[in-house]
Amino acid sequence: MNLMLLVSVIVSFSALIWSLHLLWRLRDWRMAFLGLLMLIMMVRQSIELVSGVMATGVWMPTLGGDFADFSETVISTMALLAVLYLGLMITEHKLTEDALRSSQELYHSLVENLPQFIFRKDLEGRLTFANTTFCQLMGKSYEEILGEQNVDHHTPEQEDKYRADDQQVIDTGEILDTVEENTLPNGDTIRVRVVK
Repeated sequence: MNLMLLVSVIVSFSALIWSLHLLWRLRDWRMAFLGLLMLIMMVRQSIELVSGVMATGVWMPTLGGDFADFSETVISTMALLAVLYLGLMITEHKLTEDALRSSQELYHSLVENLPQFIFRKDLEGRLTFANTTFCQLMGKSYEEILGEQNVDHHTPEQEDKYRADDQQVIDTGEILDTVEENTLPNGDTIRVRVVK
């Protein structure tokens, strides 16, 4: 079998599979259309090769025009495959970024609109996040709260209890769900359900 014809058929088949993959994976008709154009190019080249072979009876082309046309088609097809691959990677990256952004927006809207005091601490007890409700309760801005430790907001007795509770959650990995009394910065005492 003619080597050029074999390569042409392999590249054509690859273009068809790639086009179908793009349609299935991305549901992007533009990318699949480029793949189909590439497939049509290779099928046309294969037909020309077969027609030339049938007309001349020569299975191996000379290093003349046929080979130059064929190698130009293969090179342009490979370039199109590279462009399609880069397009796929860029599109997948954009889809991932969009999904992450959407997830973050949903999380942020939920946390900011709940009437609960929601905050997150690192292993050293420093606040790494606090929702607006918690910031209002403490009478501080978000920027003022970040990096602070509970000792900045509570009595020493409360702080010892909170650190012990935090350490228990860290050591056991189990959820702590309790109701406790908290003293607010203005001196008022409230009962709060705490889940850590």
